[in-house]
Amino acid sequence: MIGGMSMKRLGIFLLLILSLNTFAFTFAQERDVSLSTPFPTIEFVSGQRIRFKITVTNLGSQVETLNIYTEAPNNWEIQTKSDLYIIKQVHLGIDESRTFDLEANPPQGEESGNYSILIRVTSADGLVSKLLNLGVELPSTATDSGLSLIASYPSLEGSVGEDYEFRMNVINLANKDVVVYFTAEHPENWDVNFKPRFGSSVVRSLEFASGENDVVVIDVSPPPDVEPGSYEIKVFAQTEEETQSLTFSIYIVGSYLLDFKPSNNRVSLKAKQGESNIIALNVTNSGSAPLENVIMFSEKPSGWDVDFESEEISSLQSGESRQIRANIVPPKDSIPGDYIVTLYSAVQSRGISKTLNYRVTVTGSTSWGFIG
Repeated sequence: MIGGMSMKRLGIFLLLILSLNTFAFTFAQERDVSLSTPFPTIEFVSGQRIRFKITVTNLGSQVETLNIYTEAPNNWEIQTKSDLYIIKQVHLGIDESRTFDLEANPPQGEESGNYSILIRVTSADGLVSKLLNLGVELPSTATDSGLSLIASYPSLEGSVGEDYEFRMNVINLANKDVVVYFTAEHPENWDVNFKPRFGSSVVRSLEFASGENDVVVIDVSPPPDVEPGSYEIKVFAQTEEETQSLTFSIYIVGSYLLDFKPSNNRVSLKAKQGESNIIALNVTNSGSAPLENVIMFSEKPSGWDVDFESEEISSLQSGESRQIRANIVPPKDSIPGDYIVTLYSAVQSRGISKTLNYRVTVTGSTSWGFIG
């Protein structure tokens, strides 16, 4: 009887342990994810891109690799991207979240109305899945006439001697095809040319289909002697029925150029072991903008000394030149022969530098001893 009771209790105990293990295993393997976006419905504006920020989070207790699926209206282009890459899967650690973009592009001439885009993430075994519904509103834009101009970057900055390129979106909002003619008002002696987005030919007009949105490239070339300052270029786009305009601005700050030359135009010298050799160097601002904090430094063979009488020029105005002396000293025990000493002048804040490679021929007496 006692043995029977013990066996019965043992069986109950083992059953309890098995149940607890099964519960713990089930709990440990709980799986769930969330799928969200801060703005689930947006209105599409012609000339802009439809882009949703999508965040997926692993709420479960195991690592998940999820496939990404999308459904969209007919002929819509849909991409899921992270930075510049198109992605098809997302890998998530426990409690990890990742954010990516869903980009959509409706076909040209799509009718106005409300449209839905579905995005779903699903595990390979199909046991984990989440669906998110995104909304896009396309307002009515087609009229008997209508031309829209958009510039993402209407202002640029550069130096004297540079050319500039602007990009302008031209949108035909009319319900018919139109020819658009381009002209510009610009400072005297400036060149302004129009080109299609793909191609290098200069054009004066382009045809736009109803609802078409395309980029026109505007090349601007100031004259080489342009003075630093702010300038404006006003661009006109004209059809038979209307004229639209955009103003672009360029701020020219001047050119940053540096010259660094020996005063005697020679980059070689003869030197004796352990003796000083003074050379004169000219540092010149050959640009149109002031240069600040012009520094001098060197690269030299081991054991050599190279000293500048001044290692920094605080300011050089346009066209100004300064003479700097440098002292090159080979070591007393240097072996006679040719060596290279490199001298630098630089303006680190502007990323410009000049280099001089000096060939130094070391001479010295050679003593011979005899043992007898």
